[in-house]
Amino acid sequence: MLITEFLDKRLKEDLVGAAITPPHPEWHDRMNHSEHLVRVIATLRRIVNDHSEGYGPTYDDRPRQKYCIRCGSGDGNGEVWPCEEVRLIASLYADHPDFEEGWKV
Repeated sequence: MLITEFLDKRLKEDLVGAAITPPHPEWHDRMNHSEHLVRVIATLRRIVNDHSEGYGPTYDDRPRQKYCIRCGSGDGNGEVWPCEEVRLIASLYADHPDFEEGWKV
C-alpha cells in the first residue's frame, strides 16, 4: 500500500468519526469539537497533497528516483519521497495494522 492510500483511508475514517463527535463542553459557542476535527483533517490532507511525489531525471541506467515536489529539487539532491512531513502525518496512525515500518520518522 502506498503511504498516500494509507493516509487517505485514515483521514476518511477520521472524518466519519468527526461527524459523530459530540460538542466539547469547554468550547461553548466558539465551535464544536466536530468542526475542529474537520478543520484538522482538511489541513492534514492539504499538507499531504502539497508534499506529493515527483520523479527526478534518469541518470545512466539508474531508475528515476521519487522525490517530494515540495521538499526536493528532483535533481537527486532533494529529499526523497515520502518526505519527513508526510511520514510525520502517517506516524499519527503508527498503531494501525497497515502502518509500514519504513514510514517511521
